[in-house]
Amino acid sequence: MSHSEQKPKWGLGTSPQRGPGAEPLAYFPRAQRRLAAAGALIYFDLSPLREAHWTGIPVVAAGFARALLDLLPDHVRFFEGRDLIDAGAVDDALRRNTGLYLDRDITRGYALAGKLPRFGEPGLTVGFFPSVKPLRRAFDIELNICHDLSTITFPLMHIRGNVVHHTEAILADLASDDLVVTVSEASRADLVAYLGVDPARIVAAPNGVAWPDWYESEAVNEAGAEAVADSVEAGVIPASKAEDLVFVFGVFIHPAAADDKKIYQFNYEATKMAIASAMAGKPTAGDMIAGKEKAVHPFRGF
Repeated sequence: MSHSEQKPKWGLGTSPQRGPGAEPLAYFPRAQRRLAAAGALIYFDLSPLREAHWTGIPVVAAGFARALLDLLPDHVRFFEGRDLIDAGAVDDALRRNTGLYLDRDITRGYALAGKLPRFGEPGLTVGFFPSVKPLRRAFDIELNICHDLSTITFPLMHIRGNVVHHTEAILADLASDDLVVTVSEASRADLVAYLGVDPARIVAAPNGVAWPDWYESEAVNEAGAEAVADSVEAGVIPASKAEDLVFVFGVFIHPAAADDKKIYQFNYEATKMAIASAMAGKPTAGDMIAGKEKAVHPFRGF
């Protein structure tokens, strides 16, 4: 049975888009019913979870693994390479928040639980890869998480070897994916704009978690955009350089902040001041060193 002759899909491509305010758990009951009706199993690649210190990709992978274990326990299997891994070992790693012992138990064979089914065997199989896919076209339906497209969108920020390796991997993954999960709306837009991926095949799940309602405010986005536009209009940013400059905004919004007008005004004024200082070459390296002990932060604690 070839990959192109796979069994009928069960609506992955029509899954609703998940934005920052969405509640991820709401989708699992429907997924459970579809999986049960199709006699399907999700095979989750746990490779990122073998790392001892979880940051970035392992954290996102752990979030999905925990949700699958808690909400779809009868329909999830874990694997690495061609080996099935005992779900109890994965659960233990999630409780410890480290892959230190999981890696040991896989290496010594304690956590091995058999082999992956061969492609084409009875039952619908779904391959879920939380990062780059070590296997392709091994399951009836395949999806993976696309974390970062900077090697494609900003190649000058990376060494050539990384650009070539990651670009080839991303393109190969996309060619074999039925569904792509991105960790931000920006990455979703990049996949569509730069690589022509059908938007219906992409689901945005920001960092694999549900953000609290207060995390993002449209007022901040509008304030930053208008501060840039007004700075160009005022000549602080030369119009001739506007297309060549990149502005990165780091914004803190206190959880108790509820007045969008104040959030907008404060961030607008702060952004304009920061732009004016940056365009004037301030602070200088000397200013930074002289003032480093005077800087304060609300979370510093002392």
